[in-house]
Amino acid sequence: MNIVALALGQSSYGRSFAGENYLCFRAQQQDALGIVYFQPPGIAMLNLGDGSLKVIPELLYTGINNFELRLRLYLLHGGSSTDFGEKGNSRKRELYARYYF
Repeated sequence: MNIVALALGQSSYGRSFAGENYLCFRAQQQDALGIVYFQPPGIAMLNLGDGSLKVIPELLYTGINNFELRLRLYLLHGGSSTDFGEKGNSRKRELYARYYF
């Protein structure tokens, strides 16, 4: 057997994390700061099995018809052998615009 495949099978890639033992929280404020169509949602997800954590604060604006502008920041925290700690990066930023037609 390939040593690389064996190592991946024994790491978190081979373990099952199919939505078990997680605590999730999502909050969203409509028209925050008095700005119409501005919504700053936030998501927190805790793996109860290993104590790793993912927090995603967002800024969302939907004031233009059929258009959405979203800024997200992914913050991951956990040890080297945890679900969120094993990811390739601990922080990631996303900015995207979506047009509906």
